[in-house]
Amino acid sequence: MAIVINGSGTVTGLAVGGLPDGTVDAGTLATNSVDSAELIDGAVDNSHINASAAIVGTKLTNTGKVLQVVIAEYASATTLATDTYTDVGLSADITPSATSSKILCMWTTQANLNAASEGWASRLKRGSSVVYADATNYRTYIGTAIDIRLTTPVSHLDSPSSTSAITYTIQVSTYNSNEIIFNNANNKTQLILMEIGA
Repeated sequence: MAIVINGSGTVTGLAVGGLPDGTVDAGTLATNSVDSAELIDGAVDNSHINASAAIVGTKLTNTGKVLQVVIAEYASATTLATDTYTDVGLSADITPSATSSKILCMWTTQANLNAASEGWASRLKRGSSVVYADATNYRTYIGTAIDIRLTTPVSHLDSPSSTSAITYTIQVSTYNSNEIIFNNANNKTQLILMEIGA
């Protein structure tokens, strides 16, 4: 078929692939002229996606990234019998790299419960400020006498807005001041701090 340049400005007679390589560049394409239907499978791979982004459902969103992780463990048995939040030896320091970073704090507390109406709760302090506390003083609780060892995981996403060194501390209290032995039988409590970049 002959190539015809029409008076209307259109060209007819071109076969598929008839233009030499490099003839059509990004500046030639009209805005919004290419959609997903024109893309072949595999055209967009991980190397073409920003490292700090993720695909959620049908949207590409910036989800941040983990910048550092700090882990602290405490394994000494500690006897506690108070409904006042008290240190039990579990703390960790972290220095955020940016004021926009968030700190994901995850911790576990472990104790034996072997009498009726025993339980405990935990809270998180950033320096001298309380940033998370269980709603009651018995997140973990038993009502009747039973010999059981329980571990309670808790997490909190904190926004310290600081680049100075921060100390996070876990405190616990016991239900009705009944005696609890934390870290009994060589168990461990653990605090994990993860800096999440903006």
